[in-house]
Formats: sequence, C-alpha cells, structure tokens
Amino acid sequence: SDNTLLVQCGVISISTSALTSVCDIKVPVTFPVACFAVASGSGVYTGDLDRNSRYRNLKQEVNFGLASASGVQAQLIVTDGSTGDARFLYWIALGY
Repeated sequence: SDNTLLVQCGVISISTSALTSVCDIKVPVTFPVACFAVASGSGVYTGDLDRNSRYRNLKQEVNFGLASASGVQAQLIVTDGSTGDARFLYWIALGY
C-alpha cells in the first residue's frame, strides 16, 4: 500500500445562534487508506480581537468523533455563554 503522507486543511464558519453547533469535517479528497489525526483551532470570526473589548475572552471547544477516511464528526460548543458572535474552526487532517 502507498504510505505517502497526505495533509488536508480548511476552515468552517459557524453562526452561533445556539450554544452548540454541528461542524462536521468532510475532507476534500477521501484518504486512500485512513485518516490518522485531526487537529483544530477555533475562535471568534474577526480579524481584529480588539474591535470589541470582550472578543479576547470568548471561549469555545470542539469535540470530535473517530475520524474516517472521508472526514470526522465535530461539534463546536460555546463555553462562554455568548450566542451572538460568529465563530470559526480551522482544521487540519493527516492521513495516507
């Protein structure tokens, strides 16, 4: 089998009208063998955290299921209680 490392990444925009949002990741190209790692970073959807004094304190976490060759189920949970701010999820998936 081919053991060539494949790296895929992307970003998901999330409207937080609720404290939890589905943000399942479907990789653009299905990994031929398997996906063995997924990592993420998330935040408030702005390029300027100082635009609003509370942006630097907004918090969220992401829960993942087990990855498959085509992606992974994910759930963004807003832990700061603020539903009025759009969030995003950067992700990177490694496989072969």
